[in-house]
Amino acid sequence: MNVDKKINCIDPKDSDLSISRQCDLLGLPRSLYYRPSGSTFESNVNLELMRLIDKEFLRHPFYGSRKMRDYLNRQGFPVNRKRVQRLMRLMGIESVAPKPNTSRPRKEHKSPEIFNTDQGSQYTGNTFTGALKESGIKISMDGKGRCMDNIFIERLWRSVKYEKIFLEEYETVAELITGLKEYFEFYNFERSHQSFSRKTPAEVYWGKAVAHQMAA
Repeated sequence: MNVDKKINCIDPKDSDLSISRQCDLLGLPRSLYYRPSGSTFESNVNLELMRLIDKEFLRHPFYGSRKMRDYLNRQGFPVNRKRVQRLMRLMGIESVAPKPNTSRPRKEHKSPEIFNTDQGSQYTGNTFTGALKESGIKISMDGKGRCMDNIFIERLWRSVKYEKIFLEEYETVAELITGLKEYFEFYNFERSHQSFSRKTPAEVYWGKAVAHQMAA
C-alpha cells in the first residue's frame, strides 16, 4: 500500500483510535498525514518541521517543546517554542519526562518509618529530631559536607535515569555500559542546557567551533 492510500485510510473521526495511533498501525510517519492550513510555503515548512520533530522524538522521547525548539534551531530552523508546541500538539506527541510536582506526597500519606536528611542545623536541632523520635521515626543523616555538592550530581543522575535507563531494556552490564557511553556523548555534545543559555556542555567548555569538530 502506497503512502497516499495509507493516508486515505485514516479516519480523523474515529473515537477509539487517535490519529497518531492510526499512523503507527499503518506504519505512516505522523508528519505526512497533517496538512496545516495557510500558504503553500508555510505548509511545506511545517511539514518539514514535523518530519524532523517526529524523527527526533523517536530518538529522544523525553524531549519537550523547549528541547525540540533547540534541536530545530540547531538544524537551521529558527522557530520559537510556541510554534513547536502547536506542531507537537497537532501530531499528538508529548514528552515522557516526569511533569512538575509529580513527587509531591498525597495528603493521605502517613509519616515514614525512616527520615533522611543532611546535617543542616534545621535538621539536627532537638525540636526536629525530638518530633521524629516521639513519632517513632528512625533518623538517618548524610555525612558532613557542602549540601551543594550533591545537587548537581543528583540532577545529572535524574537526567540519566529518565532520558536513558528507564527507556531501555539492558540485559547485561556490558549493554548498560555501552548505553551510558552513548548517553554521555549525547549529553555533552547534543543536549542543550537552559542553565548554559541553550548551549551544550562541550560548547561551554571548548567553544562552539572546537566542540563541533570533536562531535563530527
